Amino acid sequence: VRGNALLGHLADIQNNHKEALHAYSIAIRLAVDKQAALKPWVLVLRGLSYLHRGRFPEAHEDFAKAVELSPNSILALEHLAEVQGRLGKIEDSAATYQKVLLLTRNPEFLEAFAGIEETRGNKEQAQALIAEARAGYDKMLKEFPKAAYGHAIDFYLGPGDDAALAVSLAEKDSKLRPNGDTFLALAQAHLANKGHAEAKQALDKALQYPHRSADLHWTASEIHRALGDADKAAAEEKSALAINPLQASM
Repeated sequence: VRGNALLGHLADIQNNHKEALHAYSIAIRLAVDKQAALKPWVLVLRGLSYLHRGRFPEAHEDFAKAVELSPNSILALEHLAEVQGRLGKIEDSAATYQKVLLLTRNPEFLEAFAGIEETRGNKEQAQALIAEARAGYDKMLKEFPKAAYGHAIDFYLGPGDDAALAVSLAEKDSKLRPNGDTFLALAQAHLANKGHAEAKQALDKALQYPHRSADLHWTASEIHRALGDADKAAAEEKSALAINPLQASM
């Protein structure tokens, strides 16, 4: 099971979606008897593959199955809540996030639920959740900084509204863990902080790794557009939408 799941993940990050689905499906079929406990995990992996390509109904099906098999799996629950929101099932998403937050007050999930509460019109509750998330990230960055960098970057590029801090965190993370994901995050942070040349440098480093995603191409499009290269921007946007036709909403 683990071997096929790993093959699926490796194919996924190289944008070989068909091969990834094949490997994940084999892993799911093999997850029986002593390996049955691995099935929810593989379902989540396959669901993420669907999610990142805008295939929300299929992602919902896999996440829901994972939750059915493992009702207290935070991983399965929080991804189910996410895709419910993307499908416009706002009340279902809110209910699922509430289940998640009974299990953990992880700031990542507080932030995500805040977005749902904002959509529901509960602005005060959303603001309270963001404040709790900010306090949570501040604590994590003091106590476990290396573990906190990745999700904290996303927070400060979003509701945390501090692009300069996001750049600082992304620089540290990319030095600690140099890979396609960390350099992509660094490019996104520089872009948000209006450091367009620095964003392009980080993007070039990200492109040295095999990871290819709609997010990578979309970010590349935004960077080229900021640098005034409309042709490259259009080409990268086309590549992003070929992977995920709904990338503009992600």
